[in-house]
Amino acid sequence: MAIRPDEFRPDALTLVSLEHAAALVERSAGRAALLSHLMERFDVSAPLWQHAVLPFMRPSAIFTSNYDTLVEQSWALHTSVEELGRLRLYYKDENPDGTPHIPLYKPHGTTDRATEAVGEGGLVITQFDYIEMLCYRRKALDRCLSNLQNACIVFIGYSFQDLDIATSLYEMRNPHYRRSIPWYAVFPRNDENVRAMYLERYGIRQINRTFFDFMLDVDAEVGFIPGSWKFDNVDNIAGIVQRSSAYQL
Repeated sequence: MAIRPDEFRPDALTLVSLEHAAALVERSAGRAALLSHLMERFDVSAPLWQHAVLPFMRPSAIFTSNYDTLVEQSWALHTSVEELGRLRLYYKDENPDGTPHIPLYKPHGTTDRATEAVGEGGLVITQFDYIEMLCYRRKALDRCLSNLQNACIVFIGYSFQDLDIATSLYEMRNPHYRRSIPWYAVFPRNDENVRAMYLERYGIRQINRTFFDFMLDVDAEVGFIPGSWKFDNVDNIAGIVQRSSAYQL
């Protein structure tokens, strides 16, 4: 069953949260139609430049609430560069296999496993998916996030609207954690009240940049991107990355 345009009418979904609206659409059109719609929207053929050069930052771990495979596609472009490491996907509370790898945490699921059950890689979409996940994942989520308290964390384009993750981050701002390393949130908003709110509520410093501009600025300062992958040379790699910076986050 396909989702009809009228099932996304603003007057039918107004004044409700995104996850509640998704639950209403699921009830009306069915889970399969909702998944099909999301799979179509999140299907990407190649990462943008800012995603493609992310591996050169050499993060120790990546945590994303996004369903898409942009991170996986970016690492796949550099499989021949051994020192960049390999990704291992975690979508539930799993034990590491002991081999060197970069953990990629996707607690809200991934398009590669969209039709699986919640907690098995299936997409967390509706308010009931969140409730189901929180019932058995909250402790595991807390353990995962608490391991990050002594690391420099950069949130890129994250809205802090997911109550499961945001609640854990809010608790971690407590002085009990004695976090000495600053955390940063990168998104395009130049508002002193916003900066003050994130610093006060989460202990996070906001940077007024898009993902694209942030990667350009950091590279200009520390030169972490190899010459052949710098944005000035993006035309030479246009066949494997998308040149446009329109999708900034």
